[in-house]
Amino acid sequence: VSEAASKVDRMIEERSIDIKTYFQIMTNPLFQTANYVLQKCIEGLTLVMDEENFRTKFNRLDGLKVILDAMVKLRRITDLNFLALTFIAKLYKGAHGKKIPQSAEIINQVCRAMINHKCIQTIQSLGCLAIYRCTRLVPITDQRLAEDGFAAVIKALGTRFAVIEESEEAALIRHAFLALASISYWYPGNKDALLKLGAIELIEERILENDSDEGLFRAGVKALACLCATHPGHKEQILQVGLIKIVVDSMDKFAKIAEVQRAGCLFFARMAQNHSLSKARIAADGGTDQVIRAMSQHKGVRPVEEAGILYFAMACENPATRRKVAGLKVVLKAMQTLKGNEGDGIHCQGCLAISSFGFHCTTPEERASLAQEAVPIVSIVIRSGVAQLQAIGLLALRNLVQDNSEAKALPQKVREDVCTNVRIALKDFRKDVEVQRQGKTILKLFD
Repeated sequence: VSEAASKVDRMIEERSIDIKTYFQIMTNPLFQTANYVLQKCIEGLTLVMDEENFRTKFNRLDGLKVILDAMVKLRRITDLNFLALTFIAKLYKGAHGKKIPQSAEIINQVCRAMINHKCIQTIQSLGCLAIYRCTRLVPITDQRLAEDGFAAVIKALGTRFAVIEESEEAALIRHAFLALASISYWYPGNKDALLKLGAIELIEERILENDSDEGLFRAGVKALACLCATHPGHKEQILQVGLIKIVVDSMDKFAKIAEVQRAGCLFFARMAQNHSLSKARIAADGGTDQVIRAMSQHKGVRPVEEAGILYFAMACENPATRRKVAGLKVVLKAMQTLKGNEGDGIHCQGCLAISSFGFHCTTPEERASLAQEAVPIVSIVIRSGVAQLQAIGLLALRNLVQDNSEAKALPQKVREDVCTNVRIALKDFRKDVEVQRQGKTILKLFD
């Protein structure tokens, strides 16, 4: 054991990339319970992880099994579990994580480490980070494991550690929020199980306690957006605890940070989707105005504009939202800014928003006012050459202009451009049933 320890120390000092030797030592029966030797091997592997082809060699040698076996054999040793969780979290970091197959046993062992070391803040923080990075690219298909992971993260988020640096506490909370987001996003089983764990109240509590940390807030809002998409009960809990107003106020506080604005807009969009109470509350608590401010202040920032437009596509069934003329103007402005393929995402969501605006107009006058500004922009989108965009654009035109008299109220040049662009779409997509149906209906209205 002493000789093996000395050998590993030399390899670390030399930054050796001899992965095979590390694993030969770790799998040798003489050293499988040698705490110091196993710790130093994991430390050495972590140091050289960024070397070229590390992950390829690691997979070939079945390295994940070796690391997890060490965690099982020395499950009570805090330092070894700390190093192993650090290794796993780094292994799945960024795009490199795609090269490592996800294993159900990883989540299982991470959860066990968090349970066995429930009073150790660093273990809890690394465990949450490891769960997030392991699950963000590949879903957990085992319902029991997903529930175990969710419960472990909730436990970590709710624990008050006796002695902890403020920065370490913020890191733990941020990692927990991200883990909750990834697990709930992919969650395969009965969503009621997640609802009963009380995630919403904990998220609200932690956001309010750390209201000056924009990174933490952004992660929390991401978790809320994923949770409210899994179960309508989460939306009801969010409304009950007043999180809409909290998010609005925080977006206002971090108004210059585009990532925060995008996260807030996406959260409002997910809340508004198929939920009338949320649509009304967002409008009443200033959420719609905040989305308009975000899109205006971050004009040309695609992620913010796409998230804002998505909100209007989901929310403008609500009369209070639809009456926000400024909302329509920022949508149209964003659609005008981008041309060609780079704007496909914004144009698609924008046409959905405009279509919803038009469909839910209560009077011909309201619809006519909308059509004057929107029809010329939607007409250009129809020329994109993308079947999905053309179908959505044609639907938007159909909802903006519902009879011949409304079409005749538009300028002649606009009517001619619409007819020209619709004919191009009909020619380009002769076999697309939806494009043909909508296109021919619009030609009857405009010709």
